[in-house]
Amino acid sequence: AAGLPDDAALPENLLQVLVRVLHDALLECACPQGGRFDYILVDSRAGLADVGGLCVRGLADHLVVLSGLNQQNLEGTRLVMDRLPESRRTRERLTVVLSPVPEGELDLLDERLSRAKAVLRLDKNPLVLHYHPRLALIEDPFVRRIHERTQLAQDYQRLCSRLQERTRDTVAARFGAVLQPINGALTAWSIVSAAPVASALAHPGPPPHSPAR
Repeated sequence: AAGLPDDAALPENLLQVLVRVLHDALLECACPQGGRFDYILVDSRAGLADVGGLCVRGLADHLVVLSGLNQQNLEGTRLVMDRLPESRRTRERLTVVLSPVPEGELDLLDERLSRAKAVLRLDKNPLVLHYHPRLALIEDPFVRRIHERTQLAQDYQRLCSRLQERTRDTVAARFGAVLQPINGALTAWSIVSAAPVASALAHPGPPPHSPAR
């Protein structure tokens, strides 16, 4: 129970203890002065590993599972996904990405994409990240302005949009959160404003300050 306060009850599952300690340590390292990040990305080890188990089973709010298209990758990814708790297999908490996806070999590519969808038991086509030859030549980040026109940049943009949608971090969602108190106040005002009208309809007659004819 290392890392838990003295008055805390010991969770039933040891994994919950490790996840809580790792979660608190991660936040402390990322935000040492009490700051806040919109996202904290954790690059877990591939396959079945202790750290990977902690990341995919309890630490992350949303999982991005990457897999290659060959049979060994697909079977290994399926094994990992089968070990996920049921609550983490939902579309809201899990995104599957296939990478690297080549630009050529189109017939074989279509076959492997269909096979991936079947092996991973996906109800919709997964996202993909295409391979770019430049990645094999240099270590520079793929973030320069010239890269914006590549297929890979568009793939990353789709992945970013998907994560924003799943975490409800879109512009529409943020505006909705800002406008919610305003809409509530307007609704309350409308109810109050409608009260005299409702009273007049329920008790027809001359206005209270108008002389009766």
